[in-house]
Amino acid sequence: MSSFVLSHKKGFFLFVCAWFVFIGCCAFPVINLTKAFPLQITLLNLFTVCISCIYLGKIMEMIFSKKVTKSILIALSMTIIGFLCRYLLEYGEVSNTYNFTLPNIALHLLITGILILLSHFFASKIA
Repeated sequence: MSSFVLSHKKGFFLFVCAWFVFIGCCAFPVINLTKAFPLQITLLNLFTVCISCIYLGKIMEMIFSKKVTKSILIALSMTIIGFLCRYLLEYGEVSNTYNFTLPNIALHLLITGILILLSHFFASKIA
């Protein structure tokens, strides 16, 4: 798998960036701290974000090898672009008032950053 990723670095890099934008747009907030949602939806959303970040972190570890900070910065910046897309998509709706709160944004970015860091660390230990 790593040889395939390394031979198609640009394609995988674009895929990773697009997927982080998608996760930032569609799976935000991971856990909504300001409004109650059904537990099944919250757990499914959390599971989707966790699995995505773990696998994308492994791919980023293959692309950037030992550059953890570059991986995290790219992941967080693409996630923020996803937030902006979501905000513009729902501009003027009530859902922006309870989705885009500082705790929800911070928790989503924290979970994304920690999962990328962990998957980067463990992918480098396994390989």
